[in-house]
Amino acid sequence: MIGEVLEQAGASYADLTRIGCTTGPGSFTGLRVGMAAANGLALAAAIPCIGVTVFESIRASLPDEPIAIVQDAKRNEIWMQVFGQAGPLAPTAL
Repeated sequence: MIGEVLEQAGASYADLTRIGCTTGPGSFTGLRVGMAAANGLALAAAIPCIGVTVFESIRASLPDEPIAIVQDAKRNEIWMQVFGQAGPLAPTAL
């Protein structure tokens, strides 16, 4: 899948300068697989691997103002992270 995405973007592995990887929240198995793949690629390419939360990746595309991002975690739970003027609070399961 990674190769297909690079091909669609007209890029190659040699074009990568860093790799971003979600640190959650998410399913434990899914996170482990993604982190292992990202870390392996970063090590092989000798480039940094940067971890971001799902909420930080969503936040990057929104206006720079205080906001709470909420995500359905299934199993009768929700995840939330608040981004305020003093900086982000830790993601919380509710």
